[in-house]
Amino acid sequence: MKILILGLTLALSTLHISSCSTQPLLQKGMPSISLSDYENLVESKTKKIESYSGLTNQLNVSATKIDSQMNEALLARSAQIYEWNGVTFQEEKTKNAAVLAAKTEFFISFYTPERQHNNLNSSKSIWKIYLDIDGNRFEGKATKLKAQLVDIQSLYPHHTRFGSPYKIEFFTPTNTIENKPVTLTFTGPNASVKLIF
Repeated sequence: MKILILGLTLALSTLHISSCSTQPLLQKGMPSISLSDYENLVESKTKKIESYSGLTNQLNVSATKIDSQMNEALLARSAQIYEWNGVTFQEEKTKNAAVLAAKTEFFISFYTPERQHNNLNSSKSIWKIYLDIDGNRFEGKATKLKAQLVDIQSLYPHHTRFGSPYKIEFFTPTNTIENKPVTLTFTGPNASVKLIF
């Protein structure tokens, strides 16, 4: 009897452990991307820079370019994390297509040691943000993201609690940056940095 109870306990423990570690099942027709493939893609679309004056850190910026490939991966990853159904996925895909047709977006993890200078989204910000493509310059509009750190890191693993998360929008369609060199500039009285994609 003891052997039977022990065997049943082991079987239930194994079942519990394996059920906790499985990936959520995706509905038929839903996109899928492995975590390692997703993280590699984010890394390939991200540029980072740190600016110093002597030994004093002035600015750290990580920027992820949201082109059509990155946008598709973001949709697939979000669908996996939040277990979207087909209707939700199609709604999000339609919304994203409208954004891509009108704008170019970047995710930004932004740090400056002076707290009052961490204000990209303020009308009184000391920073200007520009995107240069094919000799054309577009000024960016920043929105600070309100999501929890764990949510942001699930999509942008390079973001840390030391940085502030922003979405930067440029009013030029995303297809204008596809397969072209672009330069993202952050400039102000404290520092000026360029990230070249």
